[in-house]
Amino acid sequence: DALHATARAPIERHRAAVIAEPRSGTAWGRLGLVLRHLGFAGEARTCFAAAERFDATAARWPYLQGLMIAASSPSSAAASLERAAELCGDEPATPRLRLAELLVEQGTIEEAAGQLERLLRKRPGFSPALLALARIEQARGRFAEAEALAVKSVKDAVTGHQAWTLLAALAQRRGDAAAAAALSPP
Repeated sequence: DALHATARAPIERHRAAVIAEPRSGTAWGRLGLVLRHLGFAGEARTCFAAAERFDATAARWPYLQGLMIAASSPSSAAASLERAAELCGDEPATPRLRLAELLVEQGTIEEAAGQLERLLRKRPGFSPALLALARIEQARGRFAEAEALAVKSVKDAVTGHQAWTLLAALAQRRGDAAAAAALSPP
């Protein structure tokens, strides 16, 4: 049998929960999580879709669907991530941040900037969003704005290194090699 017993047991346990409560979004979602972890992507997406159908107020299920299909179907992923962001009200911020990142990857910079600005209205000092917006400003050619946003991200443990790198690149771009060297990540 191709499926190892250690993998089969959690699948069967969560499958039994779905059979016992076929209209439970939580049961479907947990089965999807197990399947995703074990590499059964298609089956996991099916479970997450059922979870969302039966638990339409939970942001987790469209978020997970969006993550799973981002590479193969970016526009569908964006719709799923947007539903998740709306459902959670940007708490946590991850669904809207990931949506903005996906929009940047698709080349829809203005829409991505709008998503980040919306997030920053609720969470003004959220460093990952500030840094993402700094990169967008850099892409727009608005280097002073990019620098101002990046400066706000340098003290955050998560974004600090990337913010220093961006600041160094901006200094290099304006021809200030000394500042670029000084701004290189500590």
